[in-house]
Amino acid sequence: MEKCVFSTNSETRALQFAEILQRHTIPYFIKNLDVQNLFGGSKLYTGDDLIVGPIRVYVRDEDERIALNLKKTFPIENNNTGTIENSDIAYRKYILQRSLFMTFLTLFITPIFFNLKYLHIFWKNKLPAGIILTAINSLYLLFTIVMSIHSFEYFTSIWKANFILLPLLCIIKGYALKKKTKYYQLLIIPVILVFASYKIAFELFGIILF
Repeated sequence: MEKCVFSTNSETRALQFAEILQRHTIPYFIKNLDVQNLFGGSKLYTGDDLIVGPIRVYVRDEDERIALNLKKTFPIENNNTGTIENSDIAYRKYILQRSLFMTFLTLFITPIFFNLKYLHIFWKNKLPAGIILTAINSLYLLFTIVMSIHSFEYFTSIWKANFILLPLLCIIKGYALKKKTKYYQLLIIPVILVFASYKIAFELFGIILF
């Protein structure tokens, strides 16, 4: 099993560290290197990609100790003194950015379910941001439900948005979970359900979304 030994938001630093590993004949692979800011604007001026996350360098279990020792000789970034793996501050920053991104998308209903994990972390650690983000998510969700009931046109537009958002979020989340659990394939279920709902709406009610 591979272990993450280096995490950064800089493509250059990731490649520099990979070059050090290569010089010491340590096999490695880099995750998220070619997908940074892939969706355009996903860094939102923070320097962190809110969708795919930071660039991570992985090595084999048996090479972890040597790689971590090499990391100690690697200069620390001024604006990134820790990584998600070993810094509580960096981890909370990461969670906040992900939650903020999902909060903005909560107007489309579906993303709120992907945001529950992050909101739970805030409440569990009794962080003030959890109260604010939960309130915003609740207001967005309530607004969307009320508007969907009030206007069928608005309801179909939300349905269309979720029809695109849900598969996209499931693919991104599945990619993130692929190295962590074998159950990542279960994310195909909500995708199937959303496509089935479109077919049911068309056949039973004659609703055409596209």
